[in-house]
Amino acid sequence: MTAVSKEESTSPSRQLQFFLYLTDPNHSITHSTVSQVIPAEWLDIWDEYDWVEDLVVETLRVSVEIVAEQYLASRMNWSKKKEAPQATQPIEKSEKATEETA
Repeated sequence: MTAVSKEESTSPSRQLQFFLYLTDPNHSITHSTVSQVIPAEWLDIWDEYDWVEDLVVETLRVSVEIVAEQYLASRMNWSKKKEAPQATQPIEKSEKATEETA
């Protein structure tokens, strides 16, 4: 087990996040998200290790999926459908009789 000096544990680490912003002016829709945090030091070792690129790409992919799902839900009005309960209309006797004979 290695001892961690006080200077190492209190020094702030640099971090990297991506901000994604999607706008659809034709439908007045905007969505945004912030990716998970990745260590900024990974940019220094980008060319040395393939896994760094894979993890950064995965971070961006998940963020794009989140914005895409939000946009799709907005375009399909899913949030409005949940807010407004569907009203049921009573069937009149003449309609009911027609449905039974059919």
